[in-house]
Amino acid sequence: MEWTERGAKLFACSVVMVLFAAVAVLSRFISRRYIHRVWGLTDWCIVFTLLFSIANTVGVGLHISHGLGHHVANLSRYELQQCMKMMWANIIIGSTSLIFTKLSVLLLFLDVFVLPKSRKATYIIIGIVTAYGTYLILSNIFFCTPVNAFWDWSIRPRKCLTDTSKYFVDAACNIALDFIIFCLPIPVVRSITLPWRQKLWLYVAFALGLFVCIVSVTRLYFLYVSITSSDKTFVGVHVAYWSTIEMNVAIVIACIPTLKPLVTKMCPRLLVSTHHDSTPSFSDGSPFPHTAPPTISSARPRRLGDSEVADD
Repeated sequence: MEWTERGAKLFACSVVMVLFAAVAVLSRFISRRYIHRVWGLTDWCIVFTLLFSIANTVGVGLHISHGLGHHVANLSRYELQQCMKMMWANIIIGSTSLIFTKLSVLLLFLDVFVLPKSRKATYIIIGIVTAYGTYLILSNIFFCTPVNAFWDWSIRPRKCLTDTSKYFVDAACNIALDFIIFCLPIPVVRSITLPWRQKLWLYVAFALGLFVCIVSVTRLYFLYVSITSSDKTFVGVHVAYWSTIEMNVAIVIACIPTLKPLVTKMCPRLLVSTHHDSTPSFSDGSPFPHTAPPTISSARPRRLGDSEVADD
């Protein structure tokens, strides 16, 4: 069906955001694979996440074509069912993307953390994120039993979860995990000795994670507005906006800490330590060492904190 102005703006936003995410992932690929010569599970996770983001953009376009942005009263029963079907698919795509972004960041932490306490905490959070992600994806797929009862209300018998409580609990858990992941590297960054430019790069890179938390809270507000509205296909555009922004901003921010080799190569004076710096840097000039995940046949990779921080 014909797109509304609201729908067209939403799709434009989705395309722009996924392009930003694609540029970030491409830059990460160049920085990690071609400059630093490493590529690990954390990188594959972010590539997988980008594929889901692209799928989300396609899904947003289809969602708009089936009624998103129109008033419910102006949709036929068939159009409304198709709109709900696309909503179901996009919820699954979006939740999967966010989980893999979190795992990519946490796996990157494992590559660079050396202190046992930091690594143990990271493993625990990975376990929590994996368990939460499994629950989230399965509960979104099987929100209704049978599955197609989510968009076909004529099916009887049917059993569905309560959308208000489920989506708010999910959003609260997502925000809490984002905040924990944001806080996780702070003790390590504070304890290491690095030139001020390099340490500032780390602080900025990790602090941007707080922005994802802010976006998540904003999306939660519009989710509340949508759930409590009787015109969900019209006001739901705002939820789709912020879901798309959250998904792609998370990808960009997950890539930023890995871009040090690329930034140093393109702008050598920006981050490389000078004679004014009173503290040493890593041998490759990077404040954020990019190391390959350990293998059975390889020595332990150098991680954040090696030489600079003694184990407790």
